[in-house]
Amino acid sequence: MEIDHVDVLEREPDALSQQRTKDSLAFEAAWRALPRNGFLPDRRDLSLHRFKKMLPDIALLDIIPGEQTRSRVCVVGERIRERIPFPVVGQDYFHFVPAHMRAASERRLRTLVGHPCGLWQVLGIHYQRGLFKSLELTAFPLCRVEGPPQLMILAVYSRGQACDVPADLAMISLDRATATAFLDVGAGLPIWPAVGG
Repeated sequence: MEIDHVDVLEREPDALSQQRTKDSLAFEAAWRALPRNGFLPDRRDLSLHRFKKMLPDIALLDIIPGEQTRSRVCVVGERIRERIPFPVVGQDYFHFVPAHMRAASERRLRTLVGHPCGLWQVLGIHYQRGLFKSLELTAFPLCRVEGPPQLMILAVYSRGQACDVPADLAMISLDRATATAFLDVGAGLPIWPAVGG
């Protein structure tokens, strides 16, 4: 059985701030500047002009709760489309997550919206011809008046040397995150098991 380790970076704020890029921090600042009642901004108050320079790196996901969590990719920025050279809008994000990583990925997503918090990760994507991209993902939930927070806004940035992926290359696999941290948005950090599926 695969063991899913979550980094202890959320317990070491200095280590986390040294790991995160300026882009990730700027995205968080834009999210925090949105108007809110309580911990989360409402989807209706999502003003993309606050994210204007970031739009090419931003995506929106609808979270569909149920026995098996699903999601629907609503919007994908131009640079994300370039990094993932196949159509993803309308697709379930979990379609691209390897089976052995799905349970932990679902649990993280449910944690994000159930215990309001942000998520920061570093992960990689392998493509045909041995191409590899290291990515930094930062995500925050948005609430809805008609129900629980079930929408997520995220930003995806390349880390390290840029690697252009030709549009005809297929993605082979998504790597397990090499660093993961929850981000406190005022509700405290969630309790997360050190190991688990």
